[in-house]
Amino acid sequence: MYTQDRFTEIQVVFYRGARMLGGRSFSFKKREMPLIELMSSFLLQFYSEAPVIPAEVLVPSEIDEADVLAEILTEQRGTKVKLHTPVRGEKKAMVELANRNAKRSFDEKQLAEQAQADVLEQVQATLKLSVLPNRIECFDISTFQGDKTVASMVVFEGGVANKQRYRRYSMKWVDGQDDFASMREVLMRRYKRAIEENDLPDLVLVDGGKGQLGVTTAVLKDLGIEDLHAAGIAKSRSQESGVASPERFFVPGRSNAIVPPQNSSVVHLLARIRDEAHRFAITYQRKKRKKGTLRTGLTDIQGVGPALAKKLLKQFGSIARIKDVSVEELSEVPGISASLAGAIRRHFTPK
Repeated sequence: MYTQDRFTEIQVVFYRGARMLGGRSFSFKKREMPLIELMSSFLLQFYSEAPVIPAEVLVPSEIDEADVLAEILTEQRGTKVKLHTPVRGEKKAMVELANRNAKRSFDEKQLAEQAQADVLEQVQATLKLSVLPNRIECFDISTFQGDKTVASMVVFEGGVANKQRYRRYSMKWVDGQDDFASMREVLMRRYKRAIEENDLPDLVLVDGGKGQLGVTTAVLKDLGIEDLHAAGIAKSRSQESGVASPERFFVPGRSNAIVPPQNSSVVHLLARIRDEAHRFAITYQRKKRKKGTLRTGLTDIQGVGPALAKKLLKQFGSIARIKDVSVEELSEVPGISASLAGAIRRHFTPK
């Protein structure tokens, strides 16, 4: 265990015999309880979820209600468990190793957090923001052949993705392909709710240039939150010379794009956020398209439900292939009778 002010790092090192098998670190920030209570509480929770309870647990110092904890662990294990604070010898060395590992883990996490904070400060300076963009919400619109338009929102907090806050959107108000109208719908839906829940980010990032940024600022103004920072990121693209154009950023009130050094931490972070939003939107679009294919291509056939449709696609690979196979080949699929195979064949035969 290593502690600094109200920050504590606990390292669990696993041994079998004299051989170290590995370890895990756990961080506790803004600790309120005394250390002896923290360690006791941690051990109780850790071993309540552990697949194996060891016969002996070594701890760096005396803990709160050690006898009671040992009894609980003994009951879970089924045989006696010893809770021990070694003062010398090989076991003392094991505990000291865990303490050193805890400090190393603490230092590495602190450095990582400092590095992320530094990048966010650079983003703030580059985009001329009045606040540190600790929470960034990024939006992307995705359309396939003018249909099935969807959108995604990804959230990064402290420079790290928070996937629990990701959201996906299907268009409710927009028909056909209209990226600007789709962006307006998604932003309206998101920030009406954010206002109600007092849950606004520090920066709204949209995938696109001046056009999408203009939509964004108009929505924020309509909702009365025009002081919320927004920016657009325009993808790099290949030019006629074969050289990729730089990543460019657009902010309200500035006509020219901001073009930071392309190897900078600012570009790496914001492009990574944009790419994650794009990936999330594409994944959702493909999922919807696959469901639509099942529904319109196969499940319209009487007797073919989602389960049989999946079997057919797994067997033949695509709707196009299913259209070409014979009744005999269709009948070889588990669950497809000869009569149903005939019905499938007739469904795809031009009339």
